[in-house]
Amino acid sequence: MIQNMLAQSLIQKHNTDFSSYYKTELYTHTPMALLALKEMGASDLRLEDFYKISVKKLKTKSAPSVVITANNWKEYLGQHAHEAAYIQFFKKEMKHLGQDKVIASYFDQLMPGVAAAAFHPLIRLFYAVRFNIPEEIVISLATWATSYLDLGLDAHLSHQLSLGHTLKQFEEQKFNQGQKIIGSNIAKRMLAVSKMTMFKELSNLVDQNDLQPLKLEQALLWLFSQNNNFTLLHAITSQHAFESLYHFSSKSNESRVIMWKALLAAYLSTTGSVNIDFNWQYPEIKLPDWEVLTAKAIQSNDEHVIKLLHVLSIKKTEGLENNLRYAGALKLGLN
Repeated sequence: MIQNMLAQSLIQKHNTDFSSYYKTELYTHTPMALLALKEMGASDLRLEDFYKISVKKLKTKSAPSVVITANNWKEYLGQHAHEAAYIQFFKKEMKHLGQDKVIASYFDQLMPGVAAAAFHPLIRLFYAVRFNIPEEIVISLATWATSYLDLGLDAHLSHQLSLGHTLKQFEEQKFNQGQKIIGSNIAKRMLAVSKMTMFKELSNLVDQNDLQPLKLEQALLWLFSQNNNFTLLHAITSQHAFESLYHFSSKSNESRVIMWKALLAAYLSTTGSVNIDFNWQYPEIKLPDWEVLTAKAIQSNDEHVIKLLHVLSIKKTEGLENNLRYAGALKLGLN
């Protein structure tokens, strides 16, 4: 793993000075982006410049107002005001259980609320584990609990259709009749989708074999590459985070189904209807090399661009090379 001493020092300063939330429910991307930048080859000067820019919008931390324990920790789920109290709780749990065991102990319990802050605590946990930063593991779990959003997703599937045919059912049955999904952010729009009867019925149709990592990744890249959809960007990065942390789940099949349904709710929350070109194919163009893509991402101050390109570059050794490069070029405006 890369040497990331400056990145970790800046992250520690971030965590000392700032809350994970700003403008009430928006979630900080700074720690994740710093680690992504460093692994893509950013200089120390670039890290410092990015940090100064990215923290301008953040707000200072507040002190704990309650005491959270192993007996009452579920009572405060989804309450942003208790971030500091959850950090104290998970810090004690980390000390008691150890790094891997604390994640394994809470991963499945937190999975029903994986939509938390549009998946960002899950993504942050991936970075925390990848770079072995205990403090970030604690804060990731704490903010997953603080942002916890239960969409009421069950782990049932009827094992009937492929991913493509499942999506086709939403289009053919005119999901939501093209009405706009109401909600001030992605998480709230996902919650609105999750309550719809048609979503509950049709999300069960997919065959679990089609939810294996490569197939789902391919589908998400294909959807994103059609329209550069901002919410689908989150789906790509959060799906990668989930797969990276999957081994912490003792209910692997159930976790995968819940993740699929949450990703589907996120996609359906974007426009309120399904409008997919099922005949769309990747254009035959010369794609930029990874060195070009990552160099341009390093110069960006857009945290979403940085994280997406980092995740895509990590996955380049796992197959779907051209799909990944196209998605990166699309987001960077190089396609």
